[in-house]
Amino acid sequence: MSKYIAGPFDGDRAERFAIDAEIIYALCRAGFSDTSWGDDICPSFSRWLFNDPCPELDIEFKPIGRLQLFVDAENVEHREFTDTHRFQVHHYNLDGVLFSYQGFHSLDDALKYIADEF
Repeated sequence: MSKYIAGPFDGDRAERFAIDAEIIYALCRAGFSDTSWGDDICPSFSRWLFNDPCPELDIEFKPIGRLQLFVDAENVEHREFTDTHRFQVHHYNLDGVLFSYQGFHSLDDALKYIADEF
């Protein structure tokens, strides 16, 4: 199975954080794009959250926040914090302030949470 190397992860980190192609495919279908940063402890993928527009009330379609889904190493021993979930959903407001956090052991559970809550 092919693996995806996220953003700035290279060398030893590339091997530790290589992500199965099916995970990348599921994230892309859910509207996420690679937003990994060199200082992150693992790859991350983000998507904007938007309000529900209501022309009758003059409410325009606009961003209201951002979701960032971190995908930690599959092997727990390769994680910086071994007591965390592999998939972590962070919800930020427009100012970049963390509003909520939820961890999951499976991508399916993380995507279900996102679909149900956002």
